[in-house]
Amino acid sequence: MLQFSVQNHKQIWFTEWSENKIGKIDANRKLPFSVETKPHSDLTIKRGETREIIVYISYSTKGILSKQSNNNQSLVSYISTPHLIVSGTFTPTGYLNNSSGFFDRQISKIPINKEGNGKAEVHFSFTPHMTLKPGEYTMMVGAADDSVVVSKALKIKVT
Repeated sequence: MLQFSVQNHKQIWFTEWSENKIGKIDANRKLPFSVETKPHSDLTIKRGETREIIVYISYSTKGILSKQSNNNQSLVSYISTPHLIVSGTFTPTGYLNNSSGFFDRQISKIPINKEGNGKAEVHFSFTPHMTLKPGEYTMMVGAADDSVVVSKALKIKVT
């Protein structure tokens, strides 16, 4: 169980009772990437049917790796990307269980434009297993690196 406490609209403290841990979120810290999906929120899907979710990973200038030439013009600009992740309320552990889901690819580099931004598009295919009980679930689709996980919640109605 998680419990949150907000102080001065800037410090967010949380405790994870089941693991006996406490932590603080720095709300002023800018995240190095963001995650968006299409569809944006709700998805209805029949058991055994495969649906595609488009996942967009956007990067800001934070975390850019840049190779500079002698005249200080960028020859190659890119950032190493985090790995893609998915979890859901289909099981108590967050696993997809007998349902299947896969990304069409993992991304290793993202080209960065002159403004220092980059974007990647990845496709995630999801198939609820025929034995999954019909109902409403939440699936988290996102990306993670060594320091942060950013996810987008999707409401999944399985029929």
